Order: sequence, then structure tokens, then C-alpha cells
Amino acid sequence: MLHATGAGGFTPSALELTERSAEWNQPPLVALGLSYWAQSKTSDPDLLFAARQARIRAWRQLGRPGPAADLLLEDVRQNPTDYAVMEASFALMDANNLHGLRELTALVTGGDAPRLQQPDLVVSVYVAVLQRQGRASEAMAVLDGLDVSNWSDSAKRRSDEMRPYFYLQARQPDAALEWLRQPAPAYCLQVHQCTVSRQISEAQARAMRGECERADAILSELVERLRAEPFREEIDPILNSQGHLSSYTVSASPAWECRALGMLGRREEAVDACLQASETNPSTATAASRAYAAFGVPTRLECVPGGTAG
Repeated sequence: MLHATGAGGFTPSALELTERSAEWNQPPLVALGLSYWAQSKTSDPDLLFAARQARIRAWRQLGRPGPAADLLLEDVRQNPTDYAVMEASFALMDANNLHGLRELTALVTGGDAPRLQQPDLVVSVYVAVLQRQGRASEAMAVLDGLDVSNWSDSAKRRSDEMRPYFYLQARQPDAALEWLRQPAPAYCLQVHQCTVSRQISEAQARAMRGECERADAILSELVERLRAEPFREEIDPILNSQGHLSSYTVSASPAWECRALGMLGRREEAVDACLQASETNPSTATAASRAYAAFGVPTRLECVPGGTAG
């Protein structure tokens, strides 16, 4: 299909050129050149968008995540949708582009931030990349300086759930416990997963401090509570590429029971719970099903002798 250029001729869209070059087994460098050429021939917004998508794919095929990330970041600047922010976050992570992640974090935080469903995703990616590069103090500064006043309750809750995890990744159990000592906000208390996550994090922090018996007691108490008060809840919306609601993420007690039991070293019980989480009856499960479920069981919680200062 050909499109009028308005410049005395007809030009295939960049997307069509990229697909055609792929059919002809042309290298991505050719597709990249064709997309730039096609863009210079049109002002149609749909064709310009197709040209940008073609360039992003070509840069990735060339093993150049940096230019692809730059293009996706520009998309966010022009139209900060959840899908655009998600794509840019992971592209900037692949490119190890801390400057871009810092800009993206600034864009989704603060009182003037656009109202997004998942602004916390950017922050989690940014902090994870900083920690991966050994810049733990900077990562903690990002967390401590967040302005989430314009975030939805679900985004605030997810951010709260991740906060102790990042402290523990930085080997700072005292910081995690200090955070957990603060009363849980209402948006956390309304979601089972949030309160369960807090108990898991406290057990991990206690173990990191060498408080082995206390850590096991927290996990054992959690298992009993999950068995006495089972739950299944739809907690977070999942959006498609058009930004429309696709479905919801589901959190259910058997999955958390599996995790807690695994951390206690009660592996067989954990496998049964994992099977229940996948809606499989443990009493009729095949050996293959049990072996598959066993892959999802976490290892015994490691207790640090003498504890870790932090």
C-alpha cells in the first residue's frame, strides 16, 4: 500500500518499508535508512509514528539500545502514557542510561506529574539500575526524596511494598525495619498483599540482623494467618498498548503461603501451596506437576550469623 506524500509523489510508510526489507532479508541498517528517508517525505502523524517505531526496532536489531531508548524517551516527553513510560523505562535500563531514567523519574513524580497508573515502575527500574551499578546510597536518596503526592493509591502501595526490598538489597536491614515500624497507611491495609508483603520483608530484615528465631516466628505466624483467612483479590489494572484496561493482576493466599513455607524450609508443604496457587489439587497432582511447582518454591531464608549492620 502506498501513501501520498504531498510532495509530488507516493511513498511507502516506514513500517511497510521495514517489513519489506525484512522479507528481502535486508540488514536492519537498510531498514534504518529507509525509515529516515520515509520520514523526510511525509508530515502525516501516523506515518511519522510508524517511522519512529521502525527506527526503534532497527536500532535494537543492531544491538544499539541507546538510540532506541532516546527515541522512546522522546515519545514520553510528547505523550506520557503508561505504555510509553513502561517501554521507555525498560529501554533506558537496557541502555544503562541513568540520565534518562532520572529525567523519567522527575517527569512522573511531583505535584505536576501526569496521572498515570504505574508511575512506580519508573522509580523501581531507576533504583534497581543504580543498585546494580553499586550506587546504593544514590538509590536510597531517590527513594527518600520521592514526591508521590499525585500518585494513585495503588501506585503508592506498590512503591511502599518495594521500599523494604530495596533497603534489603542494599544490605540495610535497620532502614527496612525503621520503614516497617511506621503504621501502614489505609491504602495498604485495604489490600491483603500489602500487609503480607510487610511481614515477609520484616522476616527477611530480622534474618539479616541475625534474629533467626524471630524471623521464623514471623513467617510461621503468617502461614497460620493465610490458612485461617485465605484470600484472592484483583489488585492492579493491566493496560494494553492503547492504554485501555485489559485485565487485573491477581494476588492469592496460596502463592504467599508457598513463599513463606519455602523460606521456613518446609519444602513439601510449600510445593502443595504452589500447586494450589496454580489451581491444581495437590492430592491428584502428577509427579511432573509437582516437579514444576517445586521450581517456584524459594530457598530457606538465610540467617546471617551475627547480623548485618545497616
